[in-house]
Amino acid sequence: MPCIALGVDSPGLPLNAKRMLWLPLAASLLLPSCTTGRLTRLHQDCGVAPFTWSSLKEPPGNADALISAENIGPPRKYESQHWFAASDDRFLLCRVDSSVERGCGISVWIFKNAGGQWSGEPGPITICAD
Repeated sequence: MPCIALGVDSPGLPLNAKRMLWLPLAASLLLPSCTTGRLTRLHQDCGVAPFTWSSLKEPPGNADALISAENIGPPRKYESQHWFAASDDRFLLCRVDSSVERGCGISVWIFKNAGGQWSGEPGPITICAD
């Protein structure tokens, strides 16, 4: 069985194929440094990209004002609530329905700061069915 060494001219592979052997290695080394956060279970549950959104351990200081300005009620007893921040002065609120009897679902709101004024808009709502 022939052994293929990365970056070494081996007579069995065309030049383009040899160059392609470096791509997975380069991607694995370079791509993690481009992210603003790491992929967590919360990112997966809320359907948000870690490249854009970093999960917050605590809600932002103005969380209550953001929620009340958009007339968003409190989370239901079967919902978990999670906050994310983006580098461009945005917050994302995600609520995950964790009840078994109600199926599953995700509600998302995105809050933007434009000129010192915060505004919110609902994001996509995901409903899961068995």
